Amino acid sequence: MTDCFLRLDLPNKLQSLLLDDSELLPLVIPKPNPQNLSLLEAADVEQMFPQAKSKTQRLAGAACLSALWLHNGYLNRAHEICQDLKTVEGSYWHGIMHRIEGDYWNAKYWFNQVGVHPSHLELANQLKTNHQAIDRDLEPDRDLEPDRDLQRLIQGPHWDAALFVDVCQQANEHPNDPKQVCQKISTIEWWTLFRWCYSQTQA
Repeated sequence: MTDCFLRLDLPNKLQSLLLDDSELLPLVIPKPNPQNLSLLEAADVEQMFPQAKSKTQRLAGAACLSALWLHNGYLNRAHEICQDLKTVEGSYWHGIMHRIEGDYWNAKYWFNQVGVHPSHLELANQLKTNHQAIDRDLEPDRDLEPDRDLQRLIQGPHWDAALFVDVCQQANEHPNDPKQVCQKISTIEWWTLFRWCYSQTQA
């Protein structure tokens, strides 16, 4: 679905920990991926991000590690890492983690700590660019509030993290709401933020 638009030129040791970027990230707690567990347990910032020399770069690498644990379905370990990071990116991954586990109030709290993140501009642009692939799952004749909120997220000028929390909650609690559209947006959000964090390991 993401059409490899955010695929980075990553070292093999990082590529092996990433799921296929055509897969949609789940909106709820995913099943852990045991195939990558030993690789994740052996991973540390120095090994995975040797280019990260400064404290800021190493913190960005730690944010990437939190994202990789989350990506592979190990929310507890992702939580342990991101809550120890006193950075905006740590708060951002913290919010995503709580949104996935269904702790929506807590997710909004952490997104509020983030405020406007530098990756939001790219996220908004990617949503607009890919809007046809994203919103094809919306029923054209429906005029319901979740659908209107999704259209605002996809085509609006700014990313609204709190609104997306509300939409995800609605989709998870009501089977007729457009869950797959939320998954597509969540997938683009993950790749956009991961790309930003990775770029900061070598900035």
